[in-house]
Amino acid sequence: MRKLKLLAIAFFVIAFSQIIKAANVTWTNATGGNWSAGTNWNNNVGPGANDTAVIVLNGTYTVTMDVNVTIQKIVLGGNTGRQTLNASSRTIDINKGALINDKGIFYSLASTVTGNNPITNNGRMDIAYSNTFNINITNNDTIDIQHYNNYFNNVFNANAGSLLKLSSASYASVLYVANGFTNSGTIEFNSLTNYGCDLNVTTGALVNAGSG
Repeated sequence: MRKLKLLAIAFFVIAFSQIIKAANVTWTNATGGNWSAGTNWNNNVGPGANDTAVIVLNGTYTVTMDVNVTIQKIVLGGNTGRQTLNASSRTIDINKGALINDKGIFYSLASTVTGNNPITNNGRMDIAYSNTFNINITNNDTIDIQHYNNYFNNVFNANAGSLLKLSSASYASVLYVANGFTNSGTIEFNSLTNYGCDLNVTTGALVNAGSG
């Protein structure tokens, strides 16, 4: 019996220590900077694998994700200004999903995003070329597909009031959506040059229930 009690206490201590280690780590540099610089975060270290990265400081600036990231959650976007998270040639593993608020902008180029819970976009996602999203995406605002070879490999929800924009300027704008979805918002094709805009649904059907 005494051994069982000791094991139960040990288990509790380990579980409690894991809870303590998880924290909200908040961005503090209003001029922007690199994700990997600990001095840009309130804990002077930066968010770890068990933490939530909170980038809500008001102002207009860019946080450059200069390292590959494994994290619990990302919250992006304050009340005023524009807060941009820039991920170029990165691997991002988000266990509990991401929330992009109204003033938040997530820019991705040649990056892979994986996660068990969805990205909820209430702001803007600017997607350049060669991005792979192995994570559910719920779009309530704007996603701009700017270039080619972009993949949404999980569930994609296009809710009422949302905009999925394919805009080709210097390159073709191409998006592959793995599964059929119902578009309750707007889909816009905006070819600014001779390059095309292509939306491909790999399996299932696109049902257009919105205004697009």
